[in-house]
This record gives sequence, C-alpha cells and structure tokens, in this order.
Amino acid sequence: MELRSFHVISQQKGRSGKVRTGDIVLLQEDRTPRRIWKKARLEELKVGRDGATRTAVLRGANGNVLVRPIQLVIPLDVDHGGEDVEDP
Repeated sequence: MELRSFHVISQQKGRSGKVRTGDIVLLQEDRTPRRIWKKARLEELKVGRDGATRTAVLRGANGNVLVRPIQLVIPLDVDHGGEDVEDP
C-alpha cells in the first residue's frame, strides 16, 4: 500500500500535465516515432460526466479540427508570453 501511494504522489509532482486552451501540444501516435508527431493548438477541453477532462478539441497546422482523447495529447513546455511569470 505504501509503495502505491508513493508512486501516485511522485507521478503527480513530476508531471506538469495541466493543459490549457491555447497550448501547443504534440499528438501521440503509436505507429510513428516521436520526432515526427504532429503539433496542434488546444482549442477546447471536454469534461466527462465524472468531472474529469476526457477529450481535447485541437486545431492542426493545416487548420483542420481534430478531436483526441486527453491521454494522447502531450503538452509542450513553452512560454505563454509571460502569463505565469511574476515580476520581481
């Protein structure tokens, strides 16, 4: 039981995983190498009946709209134009 709780806590700390509308993300594809995964902009998050985020609506580079499960959307670590940065 202690090992399980340690694993859950360590995963939560290590994952920045909160995605927001407007984020640039990678679209995970099982059959292609990571270096050629497509990028998209997150347009909308859809919440399931249980209150958890289940689906992401995305806009691809060529302008098409994609709907993917949130598990297949990988956030990129990019600066959001200073939104989260505090002035010293």
